[in-house]
Amino acid sequence: MEQRLPKQKIELKLHEMAFSGILGEYCKFIEDKTEADSAAILVQALTIFGNLVGPSPHIRVGADLHKAKLYALIVGKSSKARKGTSLGLAKLLFSDVEPTWHRQCIRSGLSSGEGLIYHLRDQEDSPADRRLFIEETEFASVLKNMERSGNILSAVMRNAWDNNPLSSLTKNTPNCYATNTHISIVGHITLSELQKIRNTADKDNGFSNRFLYIFSERRKLLPLGAEIPIDELSFFRDNILESIQFGQALNELFLAPEAQEYWVHVYPELAKDRFGTLGSFLSRAESQVLRIGLIYSLIDRSSQIRVDHLEAARAIWDYCENTVKLLFETDTGLPYIDKLIRILKQTPGGLTRTQIHHLVFQGNKKKEDVDYVLSHIESKNLAYKKIIKSNSKGRDTEIWLARDLL
Repeated sequence: MEQRLPKQKIELKLHEMAFSGILGEYCKFIEDKTEADSAAILVQALTIFGNLVGPSPHIRVGADLHKAKLYALIVGKSSKARKGTSLGLAKLLFSDVEPTWHRQCIRSGLSSGEGLIYHLRDQEDSPADRRLFIEETEFASVLKNMERSGNILSAVMRNAWDNNPLSSLTKNTPNCYATNTHISIVGHITLSELQKIRNTADKDNGFSNRFLYIFSERRKLLPLGAEIPIDELSFFRDNILESIQFGQALNELFLAPEAQEYWVHVYPELAKDRFGTLGSFLSRAESQVLRIGLIYSLIDRSSQIRVDHLEAARAIWDYCENTVKLLFETDTGLPYIDKLIRILKQTPGGLTRTQIHHLVFQGNKKKEDVDYVLSHIESKNLAYKKIIKSNSKGRDTEIWLARDLL
């Protein structure tokens, strides 16, 4: 007879404030017509819009300059998370907007920093379009490329996010420069693959915190599907086109007076120090919120960033922060405990005490030390045990399993 404890499922819900403006209206319009997650659709649509607007509109805070470009990573358990469907629906809204952008500015296949620089390199004959929207539905392959010795892709991506000039000094691409680039990224990754970013963050400080992490799951079941009324999308597309043209004509934007007061109020919470794994993923909160707020203001065709734009941006960030916390809050900073939790998550069938003793402690710890670690993860609700009764007169088997928090 097994001793079973119920799994604790924590649901993420994006606050309604995030669905303000025409993009939010679009997400609500198609919400009951798709199994895809509205949060994933919205954030990918915000990223696409920001890229279409280009490098001109920006907000400056002190020495920091922020443009309407985002890196978003959509995280789902598997193919059933409908990540690809959410991207398709985000792109559908922009399908008739600026055909040149669709032909020239959408790419995939990130493999090297040199290749990225070369694609956007400065050219003498005519100024190239500075925009590049990168979609990587298998983002794990990007991480694998970054692990290759001498690969500078991580550094180039970080510099692009920071608005720095991009350059390469390799012999194959001498004197290759790319300035004023406007790169936006949407990537898709599974929960297990996301663990690799933790390792990348250790090697390349600051890579992971330039991304927004958005958990995506199938929100409903539509066995027969549902038709998207394409002929009814013209209202949304016309409004989006006007917003893009409005944004492209702008240069520097400022916080409205009320927004300045709001920003002073929320800034300490956003700017607080975060440590460990959570810090490596969330330490650019204030910059991310400003960029998202800028995009919301452009969507509303406002030359000032208002309080409601910052509130919508904060709602997106809160969802991102909660995603990261759910994925990595089991990181305690205690090496043996963190190692055990990671191994348990990768072992759906669980581990016996004997297996834990050898895999985690290499057989070098006393029984009371193992008891302490197991007691700790059980008390913190990170894992649970089940007892499998023996069919003979032998001992019962104790199996330890990680809790499924999502």
